[in-house]
Amino acid sequence: MQADTEEYLREAAGRGHEMVQQMVQKLSGALIYPDAGNVQTNEKLWDVYASEWGAEAGWVAGMAASNRDAKETLDNVGDEWAPAAHTKRVVDEWILSEVSGKTQCCEIGSGGGRIGRIVAPRVAKLQCFDVSAKMLGAAKSALSTQKNVAFAQIHGDASSSDAGFSSKPRHYAPQHEHAYDFVYCFDVMVHMDAHAMFRCLKRIRALLKDDGKAFISTSNLLAPDGFRRFEAQEKYSVGGFYFVTPETVRCLVARAGLRVVRDLGAPDASNTYYNRDYLALLAPVVEAPAIAPVVAMSEDEIVDAVEAAEASGDGAAVVGLLGSALALDEPETAVEAVADALLRLGTAHAAALGEAGACERVAAALALPCCGEEPSLAEVLLGCCRVLAKSEANAAKLLANDGAAHLVSAMEAHVASGEPTLQEQGCLAIEALAAAGGDTARVRLGIAGAEAAIEGARGDIVNERNKTYPDRALAALVGA
Repeated sequence: MQADTEEYLREAAGRGHEMVQQMVQKLSGALIYPDAGNVQTNEKLWDVYASEWGAEAGWVAGMAASNRDAKETLDNVGDEWAPAAHTKRVVDEWILSEVSGKTQCCEIGSGGGRIGRIVAPRVAKLQCFDVSAKMLGAAKSALSTQKNVAFAQIHGDASSSDAGFSSKPRHYAPQHEHAYDFVYCFDVMVHMDAHAMFRCLKRIRALLKDDGKAFISTSNLLAPDGFRRFEAQEKYSVGGFYFVTPETVRCLVARAGLRVVRDLGAPDASNTYYNRDYLALLAPVVEAPAIAPVVAMSEDEIVDAVEAAEASGDGAAVVGLLGSALALDEPETAVEAVADALLRLGTAHAAALGEAGACERVAAALALPCCGEEPSLAEVLLGCCRVLAKSEANAAKLLANDGAAHLVSAMEAHVASGEPTLQEQGCLAIEALAAAGGDTARVRLGIAGAEAAIEGARGDIVNERNKTYPDRALAALVGA
């Protein structure tokens, strides 16, 4: 059977562009397939695609004509699959928003380098994995000017025997284990069945550092173009889509040791991927020690202890007491008392407080339901964000713990509630976070709805001198 398949592919390649077009017209990315017996088939199929590809080839031009503007040029294998602006939007909002010049980045299913050529200049390192040697050759050509890119041909977790790390040929080498700050697998999982998808998600977890993030895209049966494609496709095949719903993906993500940080909301008909696929940003589930005091403490004990710790300038102790306060069944009073002390210490000791874990615990406190109910608590926590976020390291920690979303939510919960100081602190916190956190912070804040929160705050601020705070925050959001 394997020999018959290989012979078929050789004949297909020999019959030229028409046969290649028939074989690949429904494909939309570099593949990692579910069946171990099909790995060589898929590899050879992509080898044919990459070998036969050319911007002037009739089958490529035909595919591009149905997917892109006629004026757009085809520079890389895969450019024919979607309008350039549609691809750029996904890359900007889901990948570039999460990386920096220090990021160790990895791509699963790199294909001909159409995404890597955009990402590589923005990261410290990009590791490209794919099942096809020919596709990797195309990627190497597309990224030839980038000196920070490495390439490896792998089996693609086609079966459970590929799990783990090994020095064997076409396995993920041991040095890749937990080596990456960011992993992305874009336009690849649409071709995986649920078992292959699950293995790939487990691979992503194994590649990620504990504080890393990942971006994935899958098909979405609930999206308008997703269902249209489902109706047009008679059955699942290696050249078609495997259709899942976001609920199924979220189940697999959780079982793989990951969690959804954010995902695509309502479909958007203006973009191929947004109207067809499920897009999600993931993070590892890390077993962290529970936030609890070394010795159980009551609310009164915490309040007394924080006074003594602040008086002695012991910021680490104050941070520890915030953990104790968060462990209470009714934490609001104790959290506010500790946060007050953090705010006073933060101006002079923000770096030390950040190293002691203040950013993570302030972000956790902002997520408390009582923060949306108690304006005085929200105000002091927003003030803590303001003083902590002024350093790049602290801004990164706040962002890593969903601080941008929690900050915006706290502001929105108290719009038009007669709390001008709260909204002033919120605007100043957004300004500080956007300035120190750079493009990543600005994108995260934008996605969280910071602009609307700022405009809502504008109506609450009554002090004439402080009415400039919303404008300052908006300027920081756009990098002015």
